[in-house]
Amino acid sequence: MTPASSTCSFLVVVAVWALYAAGVHVFAGTPRVVGPLVRADLPVFPRATLLVVWHVTTVVLLVLAGTILAAAFSPWREPLLGVALLHSVGFLGLFLWVGTKEFGEPIRLPQWFLFGPLVIALGSSFTSRPAAMTAAGMLAALALVHFVWAANRPWPARETGGLGSFVFPETAGKQFKSGLPPRSATLAVALALLGMAAIALSSTAGSSWRWPARVMAATFLGRGIFGFLYRPWSPRLSQQPFATYNRAFYSPICLLLGAILTVESFSG
Repeated sequence: MTPASSTCSFLVVVAVWALYAAGVHVFAGTPRVVGPLVRADLPVFPRATLLVVWHVTTVVLLVLAGTILAAAFSPWREPLLGVALLHSVGFLGLFLWVGTKEFGEPIRLPQWFLFGPLVIALGSSFTSRPAAMTAAGMLAALALVHFVWAANRPWPARETGGLGSFVFPETAGKQFKSGLPPRSATLAVALALLGMAAIALSSTAGSSWRWPARVMAATFLGRGIFGFLYRPWSPRLSQQPFATYNRAFYSPICLLLGAILTVESFSG
């Protein structure tokens, strides 16, 4: 895969992710967010305005995905990606701010899980190795979160118990002593993620680095697929709210990472 075709493939993957964000908005958000409000006893004008704003957001998200896809094949790639990046930063900031303001913890308004990877990917698209930089950036961000947990900080939740129910299904039945996994295990995961980020950056330095990147890609793709198939075998992992977050955010993010690492590991 030539560098030019690698960049096009990378942007197609990012466009699919943006389209997925639009799909979550339409197919999950409409019945769970707009439906109850529309059925509520609201005056006609506010209800109609709410519907317009909701559907305007749908249009914006679809245009965002189309803009990224167009950038993959357009000579005006950088201006298009710049516009897409600004929109994505805006969405990311809004969800983090409103989630923190209204709930005191951004994990309660989790749509920023969709826009965080998008911001990293679009920001990396201005570099010479966008797939490698995106994979490394996402892995480094995950490592940073694990370092925060190792310091006994439950971000993005307010309390360790609340974080456990969203992130660690083991805590649904029996709490870890501190509400978080053991610090040694969390640090080990953080260091492993940093090592993976280094491998992603080194994957085109020589053929010997491509195979580790491909193994990482297969691992994340496998984790993403498993996230949609485990329910018949593991009722523990089907407990809420982890199960919903896993299907909507964690597993798709793993698929995104696997796809990006695949693009990078086969680039020329």
